[in-house]
Amino acid sequence: MAAVEDVTLAAAAGFLLSAVARGADRYLTVAPRSLLISVALLLLIALLRKPHDRIACYRTRAAGFLAGLSASIPLPLTPVAPPGGVITTAVGRGFAGDFFEALERIDQNPGVMDGTTITVSGEWTPSTGEGPATISRRLMACCAADTVAIGLEVFSERRDVVAAGTIVVVTGSVRARIWKGDVRYGLAHARVRPLR
Repeated sequence: MAAVEDVTLAAAAGFLLSAVARGADRYLTVAPRSLLISVALLLLIALLRKPHDRIACYRTRAAGFLAGLSASIPLPLTPVAPPGGVITTAVGRGFAGDFFEALERIDQNPGVMDGTTITVSGEWTPSTGEGPATISRRLMACCAADTVAIGLEVFSERRDVVAAGTIVVVTGSVRARIWKGDVRYGLAHARVRPLR
């Protein structure tokens, strides 16, 4: 059992060091490089401090370390491009503003859209302790089982008392922010008006 633990620790250390050395860690985690290097070094120190009685122990650890180095080779060195050719069509009655058109414009050129005032309609979700309010539309690719809500965060000028699920029209300035390592788009200085 100790040999399996040794191989696992050595492989993890090799994987982390190789990912950091190649720059692939940027697309693997939001953890700082110094933390990844520290963890890898602590794993190696733990391996070196473990008692050993044979040269085979060192060979096993070295094989694990090399396996970890090799395992990081397929990691991407550039951001993975989003899938192209996604076609969306609004279904049913059209409301003020085209939500999917606005998302497409943000996706195609976020720098130009930053600060642009837009008006969109969709389903309202009030803010919670976990995040801001959102306006969203449902998108279905094949069947109802794969339906997902796609939306924008809403940062209103005042506290809006709108029930969850209400269809609303929101006007605001497009803003990007980083949250937990992801770029999220929203509408700042927003005005919210129930549609029904």
